[in-house]
Amino acid sequence: MTPEELQDALSERASQVEPSSDAYAQLADKIAAAPPAPWWQSPRFLWLAVAGAGLAAIVALVAFGVFDDSDSADVVAAPATSTAAPTPTTTATVTPEPTQTPDPGAGPVEPGPPTGAIWPASDAGPFGEWPTDPASAAQGFVAALTGFDLPVGAVTMLDPIDPIADVTLQSRDEEGEPFGEATVVRVVGGFDETGAERWGAAWARSDEIQVESWDFIGDPVAFEPQGLGRAFEGTISVSLLAAVSEGAGPDAPASNVVGEWFVMGGGVELEPLDGAVPVDANPGGPGYAVFTDLGGLGVAPTSLTIEGIDIPAVASDEAPDCSASGLEAPEADETLPEAVEATRQAIGAAATACDAEALEALINPAGFSYSFGEDGDPIGYWRELEATGGEPLRFLVGTLSLPWTVDDLGDEPLFVWPDVFIADWAEVTDAQKDELRLLYEDGDFAGWDSFGGFIGYRVGITESGDWIFFIIGD
Repeated sequence: MTPEELQDALSERASQVEPSSDAYAQLADKIAAAPPAPWWQSPRFLWLAVAGAGLAAIVALVAFGVFDDSDSADVVAAPATSTAAPTPTTTATVTPEPTQTPDPGAGPVEPGPPTGAIWPASDAGPFGEWPTDPASAAQGFVAALTGFDLPVGAVTMLDPIDPIADVTLQSRDEEGEPFGEATVVRVVGGFDETGAERWGAAWARSDEIQVESWDFIGDPVAFEPQGLGRAFEGTISVSLLAAVSEGAGPDAPASNVVGEWFVMGGGVELEPLDGAVPVDANPGGPGYAVFTDLGGLGVAPTSLTIEGIDIPAVASDEAPDCSASGLEAPEADETLPEAVEATRQAIGAAATACDAEALEALINPAGFSYSFGEDGDPIGYWRELEATGGEPLRFLVGTLSLPWTVDDLGDEPLFVWPDVFIADWAEVTDAQKDELRLLYEDGDFAGWDSFGGFIGYRVGITESGDWIFFIIGD
């Protein structure tokens, strides 16, 4: 057979070939069932391979049709197909850039954190301590910022080459059944020095809490989110957390709270978010806004959204550090023994400076009375009182400014403030009571009248200068 005759035969045979009606479906099923391509494979290589294989198959099938006389063979011809990456359904306020996948043929893998990751913090510990897979990155992110370890529902790879995925997390009840709305965590990958994948989180979002944007408003500064929300009784808890990065790995505490309040959404339908969260004093920097609906039981999130934010620096206000801040130290009293007056002035200076360490250094280690129910930690006791609205340090400074007396019943003279403590209450003068009214209210006087004596705050310093009590009560 001459070349011209062979060409004519091939053309005639090719015109007689009819593709199978389900050829495309068969091939599509095979493609879908195949494992995803390794990250190092380039699209150009894949397309060349597919094209080459397809051309070889066609030549072989046509050749078979020429040299095989059987008319029963079906030839499967499949057009090239592509699979589009799924599109996230939640509203994006942070759009991570796809990680650039290194080409092994172009040189060594360049290590670096995932592009667009907000957790772990970029300088948190050795890079190799970052999560090694998408699921652990998503779970670690949520656990670090909320304290809840939520089960993984699904991991969806969004790109056949670049390491980027959506991980679904959802709370479960005691029987292991899911409840509430699923949270989607976007995770992105980077590479360590060996080329191995390392993963971080870009955001977490629920359809029930759709945060579209936010502002920092007012003076004092407050965080105001915009978007839609639905929660139990419409209440969505919001925490503003400053990222902690220096010397911390993924398992370390991830944040410090710099603001905590709630905003309102809908209770039945999605409604616009309403409210703002005050921002506490902080140096500013990267952080997180955590939106949570704990539902009626409050045992686990029924919906959760986390966004990365830049927290503005907020200077500390001028509020007193303690109740004695801003007060004048007691005036000098030359009638007191030198050692007693020195201790008195030192106590007043430490209290008005809110210097707990200085106060502690003045307390007599051999024995000090500060409460009839507590023992061992007077500084901690006073701090607790200050934090709950009590004013022990204000009373300490004020009491040392009142008239004093001497109790000679012990081994050495004891100097006591105020002088009415050891007096017969029935003999206390109106002038003495007027001195006390600088610190106390009418209800206090009524109590002392009923008791028959003064049982307010008093201070005792020995003649040698030892501070041995600051106490109130009977």
